[in-house]
Amino acid sequence: MVEVYSRHEDLQRFVEKYALIPNPAESNVLVRVVDRFWPFEADCLVAPASVVGVDLMVSGEARTSREGLRLLERLEAQWSI
Repeated sequence: MVEVYSRHEDLQRFVEKYALIPNPAESNVLVRVVDRFWPFEADCLVAPASVVGVDLMVSGEARTSREGLRLLERLEAQWSI
């Protein structure tokens, strides 16, 4: 599965450009829509690990949530004094 982020105002253009069809049962693309503050640099191609970790952690799926928590714990260990 591919996960991407889109600004709310860019979503329709993104869906049309890549011919995305809403079908949760068969989806292979997850579009995370950002409604307000865009958290990434303008030229960012890959989301920061901290953002990915939080999104995984709150996914609602147990295995995915555990992996998100593990990622965040590794990041915390790197930055702890």
